[in-house]
Amino acid sequence: GGRKEGRGNDPHHSVREAAMDALLRLTLLLATDHQSLLNADIVERVMCSLVQQSNEKIDKTRAVALNSLTQLLYHQPPVPYIPHHRALMSIFNKEATESINWSVAESSFPLSGQLLSLPAYCYPTLLGMAASVGCFTESTVQYSSSSLLHCLKGISSCQSQLEYFCDVVLSMYRDHMKNNRVIAPLLVTLDVLLSNGIFDACLQYRHPFPLEVFSLVTVSSRSTNMSKTLASVDVLCDLLQFPDVKTQSLKRISVLLYHPYPKVRKRTAEQLYTTIATYDDIVGESVFEQVLSILSDNPWGAGDRLPALKQERNALCGLLGLPIPSMSMKTSAEKTVRDDLASYKDLVDRSGY
Repeated sequence: GGRKEGRGNDPHHSVREAAMDALLRLTLLLATDHQSLLNADIVERVMCSLVQQSNEKIDKTRAVALNSLTQLLYHQPPVPYIPHHRALMSIFNKEATESINWSVAESSFPLSGQLLSLPAYCYPTLLGMAASVGCFTESTVQYSSSSLLHCLKGISSCQSQLEYFCDVVLSMYRDHMKNNRVIAPLLVTLDVLLSNGIFDACLQYRHPFPLEVFSLVTVSSRSTNMSKTLASVDVLCDLLQFPDVKTQSLKRISVLLYHPYPKVRKRTAEQLYTTIATYDDIVGESVFEQVLSILSDNPWGAGDRLPALKQERNALCGLLGLPIPSMSMKTSAEKTVRDDLASYKDLVDRSGY
């Protein structure tokens, strides 16, 4: 069966929960008897740490974080320097939240997700939510995704808010570029946001977000980490909606269509088919049926990269007006696979794919 993060199978969750409890006790002690030892930077770091954990995928961890957060908000004497203190008290109304079971995703995410609108907490909120949106627990994915989309629903109508959020996403991606545990779920979150039109207004505002995302995702798509590569395929297909990166994205997708891993080839063909079938301006009407036929009628997930698949990929490039990928366009992942994996069976034995 699949992993059930929501039930607490993360080996580090107990350490995080104990750390949050200690952080709460120490902060309340200082706020009560030694406020001079607190400053704005320390309190903001405490709050941001709790905010991130309050959106994470482990049910019990979220509950500990939100309980700690609300205790800090309503402590007497007040904890000084809490960013957006009044806004937080409005979101986490004392009477309303006293009866909430914070470990239930349906109850916690609609409130904790609202912190995306507060500049000091946007980054840690998204960092925690990305872990939840990209996890394996169905209810956590469902409620974190719906809350994320609901909280960002009106963002496209305000250029400054959208641009700020775009900058947060890009900063987060760059900060964690080499951390697969962060980037893989962040890519899943990007797919959810892009496929639901959250960034569509970037065209209107001429924000370089699609181009920046393309550059970052291209690097991720060269990874030997399967989760990251598969999620990169989805985002590259989402980017086909944006004229500025459409051709570049198609070029990268054409390389992935003949990737060494059959699962990547299969995912690429399926996602490209779905994208082209959904958006009528990706390919010309004269080649529409031929393109869909190539993507649907060939065994892209076959265990070996058959020469016929390469011919079909090249034919697809011709229909789309793309250059045929050359040997020099091979990714580092492809070179690694060629050197390290003698067969697809070896890959299956190693990673389950």
